[in-house]
Amino acid sequence: MTHSQPACGQFVWYNLVTNDPDGAAAFYARLFGWTIRDLHIGGSYAATTLRSGDCDVGGLVRAETGPAHWLPFLGVEDVEAARSEASRRGGSVEPAEADLPGVVCPPVVVDPTGARVCLAPASGTATHLTAASIPGRFCWSELQTDDPERAAAFYGALVGWTTSARDLGDAGRYWLFRRGDRDVAGMTELPVKPKRASRWVPYVQVVSAEETAALVVELGGAIVTPPGDVPGRGRSAVIEDPGGARVAVFALTVAA
Repeated sequence: MTHSQPACGQFVWYNLVTNDPDGAAAFYARLFGWTIRDLHIGGSYAATTLRSGDCDVGGLVRAETGPAHWLPFLGVEDVEAARSEASRRGGSVEPAEADLPGVVCPPVVVDPTGARVCLAPASGTATHLTAASIPGRFCWSELQTDDPERAAAFYGALVGWTTSARDLGDAGRYWLFRRGDRDVAGMTELPVKPKRASRWVPYVQVVSAEETAALVVELGGAIVTPPGDVPGRGRSAVIEDPGGARVAVFALTVAA
């Protein structure tokens, strides 16, 4: 596949899927200072966006069943071609939601390792990572998977990513996904036991990883990975909101 659009191969949006959107909105308002905005799209359908300052950074979607989770949107040159490529490369495509007036429901792909990602048209779409140094904005995405080699081959075919690995010593290896000369996402390998589901985890920029982690606990969330060093860059932590959706926070301590 060819990839010429600027946002192709980059994450352009994030939806929080939860059965408690009101509780989630209150949690993230305290944690990141996000506000919500309701948009009337067509007919009786409305969408809720999450805002950081004057910027829409994500969506809030009600789901009556299933665990809460963050769903990233990956920009592609041609959605239908990418859907077909995903199927050819061992991924699966979830059935589209019911048609809604004036609303195009993008396909959700499950990669061969089990991680879910939504395919979005890259044309005319701006990635939010251009504002990565601003607290409250998404700044990175990380694939946690039990099969890095298979995942790397899948996304390489889907959006042209190349992969390089770094040895982090006792912490194992960390892979960087690159598009051209730019790092666009990361990847870690899940342990064999206990068995865990592969997933994409978005990162949000914060001022202090430690202060944010403490506030997570105060607000009823949980710490998955306590604050630790990101060599040469800053500090990060992985948390779960009260509904169980996993997200990471990153505080920059070294200028990029």
